[in-house]
Amino acid sequence: MPGLLSVPREIIGEIAQQVDYEDAQNMRLVCRGLSPAVVHIALSRLTLDWGTSHPPMPFPLEQLQAYATPDSSNSPSPYVQHLVLRRVCVPYDSDQPMPFDHLLPPPEFDEHSLSQRRETFFLGIMRKLFNSLSNLKTVDPPLSSLTLRTEEHWPDVAQAIVPPCKKLIVIGFFDPHTVFRDEALEWMPTFVAAIPHLEEVFTDVMFDEKAIKRFFPFPDNGRMLSQKKLQHTSFTLGLSDFDVPDHVFEHIRSLRLLELMRDEYACTKEEYHRRSATFWGQIIEKRIYVEELNVHFEDVQDGLIDYLASYPQPSLKVLELLRYPLEEESEPTPVEKIRKFFTQALPVVAPGLRTLIIAGHPVDSPWFFDVIPEAYPALRKCSSLTRIIVMVDVTSKERKKETNMPGLLSMPKEILGEIAQQAEYEDTQQLRLACRSINSAVVHIALSRLTLDWDPSPEKFPVDQVRAYGSGDSCSLGPYVRHLTMNKVCIKYDATEAASFDEMLPPAAADKSCLKHRRQAFIQSLLYGLFAGLKNLKTVNWSWGACDLDQTERGHPGHYYNPTGCCATITAMGALLAMRPGRPLASLTLSSDIYWPGVREAIVPPCKRLVIEGFHDWIDSYEEQDLKWLPKFVWSIPHLQEIDTDIWFNERAISRFFPDPSSISNLQVPWKNLQHTKISIRVSDYEIPDHVFEHLGSLRGLELRRNEVCTKQVYLRRSAAIWRQLIKKRIYVEELWVHIEDLQDSLIDYLASYPQPSLKFLQFFRFILEEEFEVTPVEKIKKFFTRALPVIAPGLQNLSMVGVVADSAWYFESIPDAYPALQKCSSLVELSVMVNIASKAQKEATHKLIRSVVGKLPHLEEVDIVGMGRRRAITYSLGLREQS
Repeated sequence: MPGLLSVPREIIGEIAQQVDYEDAQNMRLVCRGLSPAVVHIALSRLTLDWGTSHPPMPFPLEQLQAYATPDSSNSPSPYVQHLVLRRVCVPYDSDQPMPFDHLLPPPEFDEHSLSQRRETFFLGIMRKLFNSLSNLKTVDPPLSSLTLRTEEHWPDVAQAIVPPCKKLIVIGFFDPHTVFRDEALEWMPTFVAAIPHLEEVFTDVMFDEKAIKRFFPFPDNGRMLSQKKLQHTSFTLGLSDFDVPDHVFEHIRSLRLLELMRDEYACTKEEYHRRSATFWGQIIEKRIYVEELNVHFEDVQDGLIDYLASYPQPSLKVLELLRYPLEEESEPTPVEKIRKFFTQALPVVAPGLRTLIIAGHPVDSPWFFDVIPEAYPALRKCSSLTRIIVMVDVTSKERKKETNMPGLLSMPKEILGEIAQQAEYEDTQQLRLACRSINSAVVHIALSRLTLDWDPSPEKFPVDQVRAYGSGDSCSLGPYVRHLTMNKVCIKYDATEAASFDEMLPPAAADKSCLKHRRQAFIQSLLYGLFAGLKNLKTVNWSWGACDLDQTERGHPGHYYNPTGCCATITAMGALLAMRPGRPLASLTLSSDIYWPGVREAIVPPCKRLVIEGFHDWIDSYEEQDLKWLPKFVWSIPHLQEIDTDIWFNERAISRFFPDPSSISNLQVPWKNLQHTKISIRVSDYEIPDHVFEHLGSLRGLELRRNEVCTKQVYLRRSAAIWRQLIKKRIYVEELWVHIEDLQDSLIDYLASYPQPSLKFLQFFRFILEEEFEVTPVEKIKKFFTRALPVIAPGLQNLSMVGVVADSAWYFESIPDAYPALQKCSSLVELSVMVNIASKAQKEATHKLIRSVVGKLPHLEEVDIVGMGRRRAITYSLGLREQS
């Protein structure tokens, strides 16, 4: 589909103009087609900054040489428009070697000292650098902008030759009462006036009476006539006992930032209010309206209110009302002035405000958000506001709650539910505990899972948890549960220690049965209430393994256990699940790590999908007995539509699970429409009947393996018949596990016949303990990579091709035919391959090859590698995004 490269270069340039500078630099490195459209932005900034205090000096010689060659076709210097100079001093007389010492002329050709030769070389390369920066705009004269900044003091700037510029920014005069400030006032006005083409100046100088006289001399003073047209875009006025002369306002007509403060060393509050009122009257008369205004709380008087109310349009973007923390005398603003400010001034400037800050001391309680209702209508008009800081009273929880701004609770419950649905389950549970309002929106998700897993010892039985989910309580949590997990649910009723529920049992006088039976009856009634309360259950995951009760029940391997202990628990739990009200379960999972106790006697609840895990091996002595009861057990489950099991289907298992329809009456075939979604077939000398494939129409996972009693020739003949049947029935799985020796024409034809790339998982494997190894013919491997893999490549998410040392034909470096097909695996997340690591050079070359082939796949972060050495194999991961 059309991508970024199909967009005109001008549009791509506009996109790069709007993103962060670092992102624009990364866009340039994406490809050659994108670089020409964004290179003028990605290389538009140059920063010169190197340290001088700790040798060896990190002097960027290669960077300077790259930019100091304007005649080179690859020089980046024509793109530079903004230059930043920081620490650019060079200690010529340093005893430490410098990176450019080898470029200096030798002493026999230059009689000057080492420091002089260093200085000559440095000034020469800097001269070339600045001559090459032909398109510089900030720092073809005049420059658009030049910024001078210091954090400590000003060196001999007064004697420096400053380049012509239109705008000058000087930052570093943040304190009006320092020695450096007084010294700068002697040279700085003259320094500024001497800069050619200067039109604007921005500085953080605090303009008190002395500074105003130096920077803004009266027009009849011929010494600084060059300043007549100079405009100040920022103005920090420190008022004391003086009025600002009228001619000063001629230099602040382009003012964008204004800050007003009282010179506490030379002015009383009364005098300050009188002088500031005069200033606001002058600035209204001159029609000077700023974009940023920083004022003190004590400035909220009629003069400031009249100024804000006189704005011809809402052009004010930032308004800060502050009080300095070091003030000794803090007086609250009169309430009538605050009301006047919010009813007369703020409504006028509100539509354009982006930042509003009202921050003071506890003494400024009339400014608290919850006590100024007059402010609310004006604040609602601040349609452009992106940042606001207000003061609130949090001395009590009630007051804090009343002043809360709209947040998460203002969202609709449906949105909160969607947020909880996407979050981790543990996070959703924590979110539920935040407050009652959020709880009501997410409780159906936070309580949707229940796990029953308790110690067999009755003293630790969780009575309170079980009762909380039971049906007897009107506040029961049971209706919220959608997914139930049961692990260890056996209880040792005849334990000698006291149970956690013994106090709740009927007394021995009223019930003459033994303690064991009374405990059992109590728990059964408790569990009955629990399962009756799980009315909306959708899935059940039930797993069990060895437990303490099981040890006494297990006898001879061919002996099935008495209905006590684990068997009795399973029977009881199955009956309780089956009695549960509501619709059939969407899914029921039964899994066991060791054995299957009395499941065949259990009553299984109705469900639509059954997953059985635990029959991973058919060579144990339980096989024949399991084949007798398991099919009937499965068929007896009401509403069952799908089954997923890890049973290995050999000839006997297939004949039991998939009986011939002609040999059985209709009353005995509830399995007719039953679909298997996963099947593992152990092939021997028999052919799978056609009617079996009628139950594999929804097959998603298939594993094929040779039965040890079957020769390879017979296996290949029978497996080929299976692949042909799958093609004929158009059964295409999503997950496929096959042995390396299965790679024959029939499998290749099956993979090549996929109507769409729906295969997500493909694994070729070989067992390490195999005694007879036969190498896959090279022509079959080539055929797989050229015919089959290209068809399924776009949908593959996991691909594994791992065998043993004998499978050298599968080594990544030995299969160049695979590279084009692998590059089409655009959805690949996991890849496992074999490589030869007999030598370090060979290993590094293979790593480089892997990165070149699959390094650009979007979702593949690393490759799992089985390295085959001379004596042993090792497994490791190769990162594709970094050298790991």
